[in-house]
Amino acid sequence: MIVLLVLAGCARSSPPDWRLITPVGVTPTALFVGPAGIVVGGADRTGPVLVVRDDRRQAWRGVTVTPATGYGRMATLVHVAAAPNGRMVALGTVAGGAHLNPRWTAWIGDPSGLVEEPQTVETFGGPDAGGITGVVYGDRPGVVGAWSLSPGRTGVAVWARDGATWVRQPAPPEFAGSADSIPSATAATAVGPSTVIVGLDTVLVGGGVEQRAVLWRSDGTGWTRTDLDGPNTAATDVSCTDTDCLVVGRRDGTLAGWRVVGDRVTAIDLPDRPIDRYTAEPRVARDGPVTAIAVGDGTGLLTRDADGPWALSSTPAGEVRGLGVRDGAIVLLLRDGTGAQQVYLC
Repeated sequence: MIVLLVLAGCARSSPPDWRLITPVGVTPTALFVGPAGIVVGGADRTGPVLVVRDDRRQAWRGVTVTPATGYGRMATLVHVAAAPNGRMVALGTVAGGAHLNPRWTAWIGDPSGLVEEPQTVETFGGPDAGGITGVVYGDRPGVVGAWSLSPGRTGVAVWARDGATWVRQPAPPEFAGSADSIPSATAATAVGPSTVIVGLDTVLVGGGVEQRAVLWRSDGTGWTRTDLDGPNTAATDVSCTDTDCLVVGRRDGTLAGWRVVGDRVTAIDLPDRPIDRYTAEPRVARDGPVTAIAVGDGTGLLTRDADGPWALSSTPAGEVRGLGVRDGAIVLLLRDGTGAQQVYLC
C-alpha cells in the first residue's frame, strides 16, 4: 500500500484525524515537495501520470504527460524533482525486454507539461547498471544512481543532461571506493549549483562487514566526501539549505542524525528510537523553522519548530518512501503490504 499523507495540525493532535484525498485513478509512486509545490508522480490505467497540488483550491491538477516511446507510454513515474522556478525532471520505469529488466524513461518539463526525451537502453541500464537512487533539479537537472566500475564492484554515479541526452559523468575518486569498500547512494538533493548525495560505504574489515555514513557534495566543478560517523552507521536522507544540511540515518539499531556545515559535522540530539539496523530508511524534510523526521516504519513522526523540543506523533503503519514540508504542512509517502494505494489529508 502506498499512502500519501498531508499533515497540518496532525503532529499536535491525538489521535490524528486523517481524510482520504486520493487523486482519482492515480497510483502515486513518487513525491517531491518544494517551492514549486507538492508534486506526485505515478501511473493510471492509461500510462504515466503527474499531478500538482493546487494550494488555493486544495485540489490536485493534472500535468499533461507526453510520451515519445512505447516504454514511455507504459511507464510509471518513480522519481520526480522540481526546481524553485517550476522546471521538472522525472524518471519512469517499466519492465521490458527478454529478461524483463527495468526500462528507464527520461522526462523533462514544467507545470504546463512533461515530455519524454528518448534515451538508449544503455543510458541508465544495460549490463553495467547498478540502479537509480533519484533525480534532483537545482540550476540543472541531474540523476543519481550506481554503476559498475570493475567486475564485481559498483560505485556512485551521476548523470547530467546535455541537450536532450543524458550523459553519465566520469566517476571521481570520491565515488569509486576501493577493493575493500563499496560506496552507495541512498538519497540526493540540490541547492543551486550544488548536488548533495548521502549514503554509506560498505567496508570489509577483518573478514566482516561494516557500514559507515557518508555525504558527497559538488561545487559545480568537483566533489568532496565527508564521513559523517564511525562504524555501523548509514545515512538515508538529506535536506539542505544554503547554509547547512540535515542528514538522518541509523547508528547500530537506533535513529541517528547529523548537521553538516562545510566539512564540519555535528551529531543531532534525537529521541531514542529503535529501528532496524540494516533496512530502516528514516527520512527528513524541512521548510522554514519546521523540521520533520519520519522514523522509517510509518509508526513515528518527529517534528519540531525552530530549535524547540521534538514532538512524536503517529502515522499509519507502513514503510515511509518520501517526506516533505511546505508552509507548515507535512507530506508523507508511505507504503504497506495491503496492495491499496491512497492519499490522506490530516
